[in-house]
Amino acid sequence: VASGARVLDPLPSGLSEATWRCESLSDAVCRTSSGTGSIDALVDLGVMGRAVFNLTARIAPGMGGLIVNTAAIHGPPGSLDPVDPNNSSTAQTSINQSSDLQLTLSASTDNARVGDSMTYRVEVINNGISEAVNAILSATLPAGLEKPSRSTSIGSCLGSTTSLVGCLLGAIR
Repeated sequence: VASGARVLDPLPSGLSEATWRCESLSDAVCRTSSGTGSIDALVDLGVMGRAVFNLTARIAPGMGGLIVNTAAIHGPPGSLDPVDPNNSSTAQTSINQSSDLQLTLSASTDNARVGDSMTYRVEVINNGISEAVNAILSATLPAGLEKPSRSTSIGSCLGSTTSLVGCLLGAIR
């Protein structure tokens, strides 16, 4: 009997808002049934006893690549474990980034006269499953515009007197 075995699962970088639950199955007792963040919990395990921990976390925006998670169990103080190599396990998860940016351009009028004011509206939408990180919008305004100005609801736009527009939008969810 392993009374007071310690289960550790440090939260890997790239994950946040973690919650976990411990479920006692056959001949086991979870001393703490749930928690937040990394798992650091004691369990009592009888012969062939089983407890299951389920950890749920949010993947950080902009996270890509590989998340490697390693959990381990340590027997109670003074206990002897003849098969120490099976006391930890590692799971790897590939994180795929998939943003799908869509741009629409519209004009405030289809028919303008010299001296009229008009507005071009550029709308950017992320139709993807991941946040678009460090998005940049670039455009060339038509010749003949006087005093062109730029504004954006996110990020910032550069330049104010040329026909070139550059906006650093940042993250688009």
